[in-house]
Amino acid sequence: MFKREKPSCLMCGKAFFLTNASVLCYNPQERKKLCPPPGGKSIGAVSAGLFGDTGRRCFFYCLAGFLGGMTMFRDMRRKNQLLPQEEAEAILRQGTSGVLSLLGDGGYPYGVPLSYVYHNGKLYFHCAKAGHKLDAIRREGKCSFCVIGQDQVVAEKYTTLFRSVIAFGQVRVLEDDGEKHAALEALGERFNPGQPESLEKEIAATWNSVCVLELEIEHLTGKEAKELRKRRAGQ
Repeated sequence: MFKREKPSCLMCGKAFFLTNASVLCYNPQERKKLCPPPGGKSIGAVSAGLFGDTGRRCFFYCLAGFLGGMTMFRDMRRKNQLLPQEEAEAILRQGTSGVLSLLGDGGYPYGVPLSYVYHNGKLYFHCAKAGHKLDAIRREGKCSFCVIGQDQVVAEKYTTLFRSVIAFGQVRVLEDDGEKHAALEALGERFNPGQPESLEKEIAATWNSVCVLELEIEHLTGKEAKELRKRRAGQ
């Protein structure tokens, strides 16, 4: 359902595949030669003294590209608490706010609470046209978004009955007017349903000052408390 990035070579940028011995470019012409390094320098100039064999150097460059370019989403450790995909999506549909986590200034994580709507398999947000959030997005679009669907404290057992989801993906600013308008309509209908005339007036009044973000989900996981899982299983 959700798309994933294709790994690519750090040297030539082309997608590649794994053989039983090494990592090679998809392009047949590239398989027979070393990928050209950045800036037109020879591989020897780029990695002189690191490895004695140029084939080994190319392999390590490609391997680094493979490991770094893969979308490496971890499997949940406690799989018995994993929510079915449809229930994870239901939490997104029912929720109204969550925390968007980005790469902020100075490499520090930046988590910002936002209202949102889950529409056509994507997440949409609105915000001002300047600020820390947009600076972070323009620097790096990879992000995560967390929504808590249930959080009931059980004091006597020192625990909580929780359900939550985390969506991983790429967030971008919507520049196309049609996409922006459609997203604002979805947001307005989510928070004030059945008021099309009022919504259009609000969109027109705030059009020039509002920015709309779209998060395309690549990976979605949901988790629930052990007690809730036991109830589901009738234990």
